[in-house]
Amino acid sequence: MRDKALVVSVTGNKVLVKPLITGACINCKKSSCAQQGTPFRVANPEHFTLAAGSVVTLTASKTAQAFQALFALLFPIASAIAGYMVSPENEKSRAIWSIAGFILASVIVFIVTRLFPPRESSIAGVEESVPPSDEEQCCL
Repeated sequence: MRDKALVVSVTGNKVLVKPLITGACINCKKSSCAQQGTPFRVANPEHFTLAAGSVVTLTASKTAQAFQALFALLFPIASAIAGYMVSPENEKSRAIWSIAGFILASVIVFIVTRLFPPRESSIAGVEESVPPSDEEQCCL
């Protein structure tokens, strides 16, 4: 993951940011026309000098992303296949066991992600250290 975000507040090494959704601004180099998402906390391990309104680049651990993909996607699918394999020979029971395996694994993934939230993203760099002015608006 390598996305841009707008800094909302800074408290020590923890920074509250809003992701910038720039899908509509393909030709635009400014961050002022981007939509803003829901705020979340990120780490500042490089101790960048930040202020509210700065635009930063976020990064996430490749290992954490790979583990999350394996656990959240492959575990329910593997459970559905296992349900199919252990079911009796008729089609109705195979369908029920497959769906039950998928639903059970999905519930387990949901519970585990609530008990152990994923590692937070970190700031990789600072794009704009000053909030853009009204004159710099683009993509109108």
